[in-house]
Amino acid sequence: MHDPVRLTPHLYKLGTTQFPVYLSVGEIGMLIEGGTGATTQMIVEQIKSLGFSAEKIKYIALTHTHADHIGSIPRLKNMWPWIKVIGSIKGAEILKNNGILKEFLWIDKNIAEL
Repeated sequence: MHDPVRLTPHLYKLGTTQFPVYLSVGEIGMLIEGGTGATTQMIVEQIKSLGFSAEKIKYIALTHTHADHIGSIPRLKNMWPWIKVIGSIKGAEILKNNGILKEFLWIDKNIAEL
C-alpha cells in the first residue's frame, strides 16, 4: 500500500502516483476525484491509517468524469451511502447515462489489469 502524503495541514494525497485521490479534512471531509476501482480498498485503508473517520466524509468532488476518475465511485457509494457526488452538469449527465457509465467502468476494469 502507498502511504498517504500530507500536502498541507488539511489536504492529503491518497491512491497511487498514477491515480491520485485527494482528501480534504476539517469538520467534514471531502474526496477530490474518485480514482479507479482497483484503488478503492487502498483509499479506504489510507483514510483509516490517517485516523480520519469515513463517516465525516460527506462529498466526492469530480473534476471530470473520465474512467480513471470515477472508477471507485460505485464501490465507495456502496460502502458509504451518505456521500454525495458533486461535479459539473455534463458530468452528472454522463453518470446518469447507463451506456456511457458501463463503458467507463469497462475501461476502469481494464486499467486495473495493467
